[in-house]
Amino acid sequence: MDEIVAAAGEPARYEEIVFGGLGEPTLRLYDLMAAALRLHGRGARIRLQTDGLASLVYGRDVTPDLEGGIDALSVSLNAQDEQTYNRYCRPMLPGAYRAMLDFVARAREFVPDIVLTATPGLDDVDMAACERLAGELGVKFGTRGHDEMNCRQ
Repeated sequence: MDEIVAAAGEPARYEEIVFGGLGEPTLRLYDLMAAALRLHGRGARIRLQTDGLASLVYGRDVTPDLEGGIDALSVSLNAQDEQTYNRYCRPMLPGAYRAMLDFVARAREFVPDIVLTATPGLDDVDMAACERLAGELGVKFGTRGHDEMNCRQ
């Protein structure tokens, strides 16, 4: 965790610091939150890119743990229904799609800015249905491609 904070240097100079990339950052939730809280305390805006399965993995609702350290969440919705999600994501844990949606619904209480994302152009992924689902959950929807993300309110 100290290495992460040190690598950020002066975090207030960045638009935001994003925890995401290779692997799921919430698999090290406590290290992530310790670093996020320290960086946040030094003026950083923190965004977490996640699969939204942390509560399922930890066997408890972890969304309260995000409060005060995470300013924004980008959650990979990936599909408008469980069948399509399972085909593309091949989750290791049963109930992953429902758990991801529950995570988003619960996180709204603790994280002010949440975006569900999906990638256009995948067979059977209905982007309009994904956007409607985000609206039903009361969060934003964004499309993502290679190295970019576009969000809509």
